[in-house]
Amino acid sequence: MGDSEAVLRVALITLAFFAIHSLPVTDRFKLLATRVIGSRIMRGWYRFSYTALSVLSLIAALWFIIRTPDRHIYSFPYWAGWPMHGLQLLGLAFGYLSYRQLNSGEFTGSAQVRRYLGGEEPSGDMEGLTGGGLIRKGGYRVVRNPLYLAGIMVFAFEPNITRSWLTVSVLSVMYFVWGAWIEQRRMLGRYGMEYRTYMREVPMLIPRPAAMLRWLRQLWG
Repeated sequence: MGDSEAVLRVALITLAFFAIHSLPVTDRFKLLATRVIGSRIMRGWYRFSYTALSVLSLIAALWFIIRTPDRHIYSFPYWAGWPMHGLQLLGLAFGYLSYRQLNSGEFTGSAQVRRYLGGEEPSGDMEGLTGGGLIRKGGYRVVRNPLYLAGIMVFAFEPNITRSWLTVSVLSVMYFVWGAWIEQRRMLGRYGMEYRTYMREVPMLIPRPAAMLRWLRQLWG
């Protein structure tokens, strides 16, 4: 398999995963699903089904990408490789600790399923998310999209570059940036002026050095 064919195959697999991951979260899709299955089932099962679909499609995408012939392109020198791996680990830690600020049960949909199976009356928005207001703790004090920043750090700072990794990395970074803009529109619609104030105080994806240092001190303090 030549370079062009391999890159195209990996790119199409990656873009297919992005489409599967993105289309179900659009308001148009959720409104259509609500009309088809009803608001109670939607609030009870949508988020959990979306999480399961995301995980399964990710596994499938990784399987197809791994089976695509690959080749090494470039490795950064030893003295640069370890710091780059350190930045990747920092990104993973940043993402994990930021995720802990979320309601993991509602984020994955398990809480909605428990409420549905327990016979509770559905509550919250179309996804059954009851929410607790705008999150501004932890990593959300550093950037408005800490999970996207974590993903960018993992992909951008890999010191050993292969053809498939480069293809996935470029598309993923573009996807995270695009996702941050879409998220901004959604949050403006939900929180209005409160989110506009948050936008003025906290950057979207590129952290201010002072804010990142404060987060690191809190992490190690």
